[in-house]
Amino acid sequence: MTEEKDQANAEKAKALYEKSLNDPVARARSWGDARSRADELITNTLSDSNNLMSISDALAQSGAHVRVLRSVMAPPVSQDTFGYLEASYRKQFEDSGKPYDTDSAKKIADRFLANRDTSITKWLDEGRGPTAAETKILVERAASVIASQRFLTTRRLFLSEQQKEGLAAALRDGGWTEVDAGVGGDDTKIAPGDFRRSLRPKKSTKPIEFACGLPGGKIAAIACNVTNDETNSAKRIDDIVVHVETWREWGKDFMTCAALLEGAVKPKHLKQLRKKNIEIFWSHDLAELINWLKKSPKRKH
Repeated sequence: MTEEKDQANAEKAKALYEKSLNDPVARARSWGDARSRADELITNTLSDSNNLMSISDALAQSGAHVRVLRSVMAPPVSQDTFGYLEASYRKQFEDSGKPYDTDSAKKIADRFLANRDTSITKWLDEGRGPTAAETKILVERAASVIASQRFLTTRRLFLSEQQKEGLAAALRDGGWTEVDAGVGGDDTKIAPGDFRRSLRPKKSTKPIEFACGLPGGKIAAIACNVTNDETNSAKRIDDIVVHVETWREWGKDFMTCAALLEGAVKPKHLKQLRKKNIEIFWSHDLAELINWLKKSPKRKH
């Protein structure tokens, strides 16, 4: 019965997600923004690296250039994959633009040169600058990769914020009261009927998106997640498990955990959450989550 319910909920969530994508005007606007940003990134990388002939110098200025380098590899690779290929790479440097030291910059540059798409970087083999036509081909190829990734990420983050706002509204409608993160000063104490967002039990831990106070000093920790496609859902589910396990190290004696899901999730990936005793709920049925919280003894509201 549980597997059948998971299957039905996953299918409904996927259908709703696909329906939300069928707005051609919004999609075109988002794609235009993503493509414009990609063009800007590529232009900056080509400029700072002297058309990829001085990559180390560029990386010593900004780690953000790796985003462009990854898109010009054969094949283009994700941040995680590049991290496996090159130990000196740091995802946070790419995201923040933090510069690399000289040694790390050279190692990353060498890794890129060894794995680049030679069909669109022929000038590097011939020791010359690129022609206008070669530059145009590289920009088009790289921009399509970067813009596609940015489009999907931006869309997911937008839906993620919507998901969290929807849950907060449902909690308030159910009689819960949102309190500021700093109220009380003790993260382990949330009054029954109160909820907090972004509760960080440890400085090194991903915050608990929603922490709801339950009777007896208990806390319901809720992880929120939106997945773009079924192929990526395994990683998203793994992320939830890792975060929950860390939360439990901090509060195993007073914490119960749940995941709020949305988007395209493969039903078979949900088994991992079940095995870890993580309750599963869906954005299209927030009432079920609220009812689960209300099953605890009477709250203060």
